[in-house]
Amino acid sequence: MLYNEQQFERFSKPPFKYERQQVIDTHTEVRTAINTYFDRQAIKEKYDLSELPDLDPFLQGSYKNDTNVTQSSDVDVVVRLKNVWRADKSTLSIDEVERYNKSTKTSQYTFANFNSDILFCLQQHFGFQNVINDNKCIRIKPHSKFCDADVIPALTYKLYGAFPSSEGQKFTEGICFDTNEGKTVINFPKEHQQSLIEKSNTTNGNFKETVRMFKNLKDELIEKGLLPEHSAKSYFIENLLYNVPDNLFSGLYKDRFRNVLDNLISDFNSGNVNNYYCANKVHKLLADNTWHIDSMKQFLISLCIIRDKNEF
Repeated sequence: MLYNEQQFERFSKPPFKYERQQVIDTHTEVRTAINTYFDRQAIKEKYDLSELPDLDPFLQGSYKNDTNVTQSSDVDVVVRLKNVWRADKSTLSIDEVERYNKSTKTSQYTFANFNSDILFCLQQHFGFQNVINDNKCIRIKPHSKFCDADVIPALTYKLYGAFPSSEGQKFTEGICFDTNEGKTVINFPKEHQQSLIEKSNTTNGNFKETVRMFKNLKDELIEKGLLPEHSAKSYFIENLLYNVPDNLFSGLYKDRFRNVLDNLISDFNSGNVNNYYCANKVHKLLADNTWHIDSMKQFLISLCIIRDKNEF
């Protein structure tokens, strides 16, 4: 596994234009499917909602964050139901919880109902044969001009910090959804995206290039059997490098690789990685619901193979 500066530079570049167009086409058609088949008025009446359901479809993940690499990133499209939410009130006082409960009511329109309605929209638009109801998402199979896409119906999630009144409430907004196995998943994709934009700005754009480089190296390590396939997901690599100091994303590509890796190894050996946070600034990177420390160790060890077989 010998790499020169030109190969590292190639690994840092985004995919070809035709792949990006497939993403745009797929995202656009998901929106079209919802606008065509999601009957807001009928749902409002059926579930006695106080207003029409308000949907917010948006891209998340590597394509949205501009850290995707050629033919190794699924397209993630979130369809968030804005005006039905779940609340985390664990940090509120007893008085604040009481004020919250008095000012809100439980919706009859459940996540299961919403997920079923979005599934119906996609099946009608793309065809039953091209839509699969997977455990964590609704998957659109690649066909025609469309790429493989994961559509994630989700409720709004509100992580409350204060509730002095309805007008003065403070919360961090995310998404949540239930898997077919009954597990609830909570994430904050827009906060994650904004943090990566800020990191990119403070590193003169070098952060996202470096993330793509590490993702491509990960794919090569898996292909050569030097790293288990699911040990280092794309999302984890983004968050891992987010914790690296800005000044290390500079110089030649081979210098960035060496400097970033050496910093990660130092933090791993000292235990500092236990203080790493995801870019959303809510979840810790090493936790039961994110990345396991043994998987991080496997990833770093495999990167050391690249470092040690190259003269830099």
